[in-house]
Amino acid sequence: MAKPKNSAAADALVPFLQQAADALGIRLTVTEAAFEQALLHYYRQEDRTYNLFFLGTDFSVIFDPYYDFHTDDLYQGVQNTTGIADEALMEEAGKMRATPPGNRDEYLEHWLSFQKRFAELMPMVPLYSALYIDVHSNQLQGYDVRLYGNWPAALLYAYPAS
Repeated sequence: MAKPKNSAAADALVPFLQQAADALGIRLTVTEAAFEQALLHYYRQEDRTYNLFFLGTDFSVIFDPYYDFHTDDLYQGVQNTTGIADEALMEEAGKMRATPPGNRDEYLEHWLSFQKRFAELMPMVPLYSALYIDVHSNQLQGYDVRLYGNWPAALLYAYPAS
């Protein structure tokens, strides 16, 4: 496991992970690495030497498992961080992507098929997730993260109320 140096959160969590791994008969070796170095391994810009990363990454602005699990070399690394090149998983992601807008039941059917294949492969298990909430006063107008994809971009188009 790659653990960033000087991470109080990682330092607090490692003993629990170690205990769980021991109980499962898994040998967990923890290596401290500079955050930047760990990212190079995570995004497979350097040969991966870790199977577990204690890193916080953001989700892509556009949710599209078709690219997140794409089998083509072009998508390996930054977009497909797992390195999985499974045609069946990509096919299921493609079916979700091809679902006509508004056809919720068909999309959910494809989503379930995708999740079943994903669970068979089990490329990753997130240890946590985060919910971001933007709170601002009514004095800020035109601020819409959904429209611009992230808060820095949304701030560029926001303006004070008159």
